[in-house]
Amino acid sequence: MTIAVGEALLAVGPEAAVKEIEDAVASNMQDWGKRYPHAGYGGSFRHWLKENNPKPYGSYGNGSAMRVSAAGWLYDSIERTREVARATGKAKRAVVFLLFRE
Repeated sequence: MTIAVGEALLAVGPEAAVKEIEDAVASNMQDWGKRYPHAGYGGSFRHWLKENNPKPYGSYGNGSAMRVSAAGWLYDSIERTREVARATGKAKRAVVFLLFRE
């Protein structure tokens, strides 16, 4: 999913609005998940992959750290990185992960 998120962020560009980022990331993650359905996803995530209108589902696994890592490398300012991290990670620990990158 790290690749799926990175690919989506590159596709929308550095100035994309948060909603555009959220939509692109969700769509790309679902595409990648359908291509690789046996990649060891958790039950909630497997269900999320099939949703027509996917929403955050409150996962407590390690997915947020995997999803947010691309944001740490693609943006020049810490403010924009945090904004995008929140849009991709939907978990506070994902944003904390980026703070240690500096």
